[in-house]
Amino acid sequence: VTPEQEIQLARIIQQGAQLQGSRVELENQLGRSCTKQEWADKVGLSNKELRRVVNDYRRAKHDLVTANLGLVHAVVNQQYGSLKTHTGITKEELIQEGSLGLLRAAELFDPERGLRFSTYAVVWIKGVLSNSHLPELVRLPAREKTKWNKIQTIQREVETANGVVPTVEELATLTGMTVQEVVQTTRRMQQARSILSLDFEYSSHSRSGADTATSSAALANQECPEDAKLAARTQLQADVIAAMARNLDAREARLLRLRYGLADGQTRSLAECADAMGLSPTRTQQIAQTCLSKLRQAAEAESLEEYLLTIA
Repeated sequence: VTPEQEIQLARIIQQGAQLQGSRVELENQLGRSCTKQEWADKVGLSNKELRRVVNDYRRAKHDLVTANLGLVHAVVNQQYGSLKTHTGITKEELIQEGSLGLLRAAELFDPERGLRFSTYAVVWIKGVLSNSHLPELVRLPAREKTKWNKIQTIQREVETANGVVPTVEELATLTGMTVQEVVQTTRRMQQARSILSLDFEYSSHSRSGADTATSSAALANQECPEDAKLAARTQLQADVIAAMARNLDAREARLLRLRYGLADGQTRSLAECADAMGLSPTRTQQIAQTCLSKLRQAAEAESLEEYLLTIA
């Protein structure tokens, strides 16, 4: 993308973002989702003009983000390559998280300030990654973290000064908390660090040291879903497929069917989807982002999000 094209795309995105803001404002006033006619009346456009501007906005945002995806890879490679070793986070997860910053940068970029989009986007990508909660299997409230940090700080200070571990009562007095708060906060933090994946398997050993059996940590003795839940999920899946048919082209719909196992119940990685469709991994990722962007703007977005979260 040339600097001139970048400015043109940014201006189109700004116009579309203003329309989206007007829609949110209208829906807040109405207390419900607005119709397209109400939205068009709010911004002083005909339905046809509104549809054209929204389509231009989506296309411009897609083009600007796609042309700058390399920024996300560059930031992840330069500054966050060691996170996998320390936290177990994969590079793909970091790239997906950084892409959220790139999308947000595309929405807020003002070409009139004289900055190149790449300069502005890198700041957003780094900001999103630095504030990411990916290393946390369970996202804890900030107030609980503050309490825990306070308890740990006081405990270290007492141990350094007196050479002994303070009691719960002493910690409560020094931190200004109740004994119950100290006990509950400590227990919650310990539980948050002792979480296992549903895919974790225990291995049992005989006295000779030989492996005897493995079993799932959480699913070994659980029964299959109830028929009612299975029927509800099947219906939801059918609604999702119908929504995809209305909003995506054939290739995009096929990618989501493969990615989330909508046809055969088997989810696949982007690399596996790329092999199945005969595309490069980069192109497959671009199509996947386009799919999700379209579906977020679809009228059925809430149902789609609900279903995808159940199988994520």
